[in-house]
Amino acid sequence: MLASSSLHRDGLHRQTAQLKISALQFLSASARGGTLNSVEAAQHAAALMLLGAFEILLPSGGAGEWLWYVWGAMKITQAARLKDYSDQSDVRRLLDWVHFHNTLSHFPIHHWRHKSLSSSGAAVTQYCSPGEKFQPPSLATYRIEMPAPNVTHAVLNLRSDVCERLLDPWDPRSRDADYHAYLKELERRAESLSLHHGAEEDADIVHGAEIWKIATRVYLARASQNRWEPSADLDSVIDEQFVRITTFYSCRHFFPLFILSCEARTDERRAAIVSLISRTERSVLTRSLKGLRDLVLSIWVQQDLHADSDLLVNYHGIISTVISSGNTPLSFV
Repeated sequence: MLASSSLHRDGLHRQTAQLKISALQFLSASARGGTLNSVEAAQHAAALMLLGAFEILLPSGGAGEWLWYVWGAMKITQAARLKDYSDQSDVRRLLDWVHFHNTLSHFPIHHWRHKSLSSSGAAVTQYCSPGEKFQPPSLATYRIEMPAPNVTHAVLNLRSDVCERLLDPWDPRSRDADYHAYLKELERRAESLSLHHGAEEDADIVHGAEIWKIATRVYLARASQNRWEPSADLDSVIDEQFVRITTFYSCRHFFPLFILSCEARTDERRAAIVSLISRTERSVLTRSLKGLRDLVLSIWVQQDLHADSDLLVNYHGIISTVISSGNTPLSFV
């Protein structure tokens, strides 16, 4: 916590790095003490999430170690069966935190191509047996069953199902009739998902969840390159949400901002997106957006290169190419 606070307040400097190293040493020593009870497991998972946040906040976006910290935290919650203690508010918040980052981590990994993910991260070396290949934790491990008790869980469950089941359009399995039926069912769920659960819901949370919902719906329709006509109102919904998001003073959530940026085909819309990113960068208490800005600009270059082509643009392939162009996967939280 001290390392993350120091980085957040003063940026990266020697003391910040020393605090992170000390945190890793203490965490490693504690992990060698034997089987963790539920309290110790929760503390270890929280520490790993803070280390993941530290990596995400780095100006360069880190070296990709945020993935290992998030996945390590999820593996601990699985091993300690913390889901059995989710009636405790602190444990529930921790599980929600871990599950949210784990779900979003599957988006860049789904599109990651031609590069292996190094398993040298501290979280992996601590919680994997020698020679064990670390696999991304299943998205079904922890989730709030529908009907979800609040709008955040409702959207996260939808996003989780899209991440888990979406296939590359070039994958032979994507031509299966059952797969198409499931995609149609996901699209119907996305269209009909209600985000108004009562007066107790904060208006800002509902509006934010609406943007996440639309971004997930757009991504599903575009990345699946479905062979049926998408919902007739999808373009009008995109227009409406585009106006809404670009009038925000800032938008610190990478996934919806990235997906809506892919819908910016005019100079006017692209200028609005760049302005929003710039405003967000100038706002206090935010991470560097350089990685996201570079991805968005690369997407637009790829779209422009295909603009005069008669061939169907491979939305899924373009995103994979752009995301894989970096040295490490970016967190889209």
